[in-house]
Amino acid sequence: MPHFSFLDQNATIKNAKEILKDYEDYHNLEQSLKLTIKSPIISDVPKSAPVGNRQEDKIVEKLEIRNYSAFYCKLIRNVVESMENKDYQIIIRDTYLVDCQTAVSIMMKLSLAPAQFYRMKNDALLVFAQTLPPFRDLNGKWIDPLVYKN
Repeated sequence: MPHFSFLDQNATIKNAKEILKDYEDYHNLEQSLKLTIKSPIISDVPKSAPVGNRQEDKIVEKLEIRNYSAFYCKLIRNVVESMENKDYQIIIRDTYLVDCQTAVSIMMKLSLAPAQFYRMKNDALLVFAQTLPPFRDLNGKWIDPLVYKN
């Protein structure tokens, strides 16, 4: 498959792999992050002046992480679903998104020889990177999966 000649293909593939490897962690957060809000304890024991609301800060931080996790996972899933080549979708989804299947099981599923599979996997990663728009990470830093040649 021809790709843009101005892309550094190896670096772009590496970036795509890193982005997809993070999916599992964010997906786990998306699925399992539960907020536990504890009721305030009312006591007549004198206390020092309040300096801040640590419980509220924790809740806000958890909400931000959960919201980002949901955004990240939805973005990745939408990009994979929008890929026109169904074999590319299967390779990306089965390798990185669903149960992280082995290369051998995916090769068998698609009836591919090892060389064909790895060539197709690299093409799928390049298409994924080209389809994924730049986005901000949890810290606000821009992530662009594409790496351009100098």
